[in-house]
Amino acid sequence: MRPPVRHGDNPSVFARPCTASRSFSSGAHDGSSSSSNEEDEDDNDDGGEDADLPSDAASLEDELARVQETIQRLEEGTDDDFVLGCEMLLASKQSHVTRAYANFERFKSTAIQLYEYECEQAKVRYHARCAQLQNEMREEFEREIQRLKNTRDGVSVMDRRRLTRNSGGGMDEKGKSRQGTSSSTASSELHPAAGNNGSGNPHNAFSAAEEAHRVQYEEKKRLEVLLSKTPVFQQLNQRVNSEDVSQDLAAITQAVQTRRRVCHQSYSATDAASVVTKEGSASMVVASHGSKDDRCRSYNGARRLVYNPAMLQEGDNVVVYRVQKCLSNGDGQETKQSRPEDEDSADEELSSSKEQVMSGVITASTSTHVFLLQPNGKFDTIEVSDWKANRIQIHAVSTKRKR
Repeated sequence: MRPPVRHGDNPSVFARPCTASRSFSSGAHDGSSSSSNEEDEDDNDDGGEDADLPSDAASLEDELARVQETIQRLEEGTDDDFVLGCEMLLASKQSHVTRAYANFERFKSTAIQLYEYECEQAKVRYHARCAQLQNEMREEFEREIQRLKNTRDGVSVMDRRRLTRNSGGGMDEKGKSRQGTSSSTASSELHPAAGNNGSGNPHNAFSAAEEAHRVQYEEKKRLEVLLSKTPVFQQLNQRVNSEDVSQDLAAITQAVQTRRRVCHQSYSATDAASVVTKEGSASMVVASHGSKDDRCRSYNGARRLVYNPAMLQEGDNVVVYRVQKCLSNGDGQETKQSRPEDEDSADEELSSSKEQVMSGVITASTSTHVFLLQPNGKFDTIEVSDWKANRIQIHAVSTKRKR
């Protein structure tokens, strides 16, 4: 296979050494003429590079024409070697593309199978976890129902014992005296262990209140263990650390003190324009709309939100009350006030009453709403604007047990 031809190459390099070999052979076999050998040696000594080139012009022209024809075939793309090389490259490309497509299909099918397998395993784990939670909740409900039944039976038994102990003597249907029954009941109450009768169950010696307290303690411990397990879904609640709470409380306190100081100065200056008469009426001076005095007066006139230093957190149990303003007249009767313009008489005094609206556990909070989980399992929201306007009040429920 001949090397490719470039356009800047010398065409004489690719000339066939047919003429030169012919002249060399004639010079070698001719022994009679020594001058031709000397001339050939002189030619070889003169230039080593041009020794293979033909000496006649006709051969050079033929070789040059042949090279030009080869260059033209290469430019047109009809050369045999060029066409064969292109076909080999195309075949190699096609084989690589076919192999890559086959690998792609194989990898795709493998990925689909792995995805389906992982989906099935995830569904199996999810259903198993749901079944486990359902069984645990069912067992918890059954234990709670059993605890309530035991508490009710214990109270009824204590009532029957109290009635039997308070009743006088006499004979029952079997001929036994009631006085002896009441004395034995009293003795068993004074000594609970004596009424066990060797049944082997130490819990029968406790009273109903102690038994209920013990069951509640066990349920609390079991609920703590259940909540300490890894949950199925990611928790959404977020606890605020003490450093953030301290920084927020310091910023709020500083802002309140600064505004109180500014409003106190402007509020005391504008109070001089207000004159109170003996009848209790006041001549008020209306300031310009949106002035600092008006804002400070409304700020001081309305009840501010009292911030709890403990800072309510997610998971706290709270009770929500609705504040209702009432007008009390001289007779001691109270009437609800819906609007401030309803004050017709001057001897009526303004008072407020609280009505419980809801109670539950704080689950989440935003800048405008607070979400509560009620005991019946339903969610409800509290508007922060109502809380700031003192239309509602929120109180935390203490979880400490009273001894």
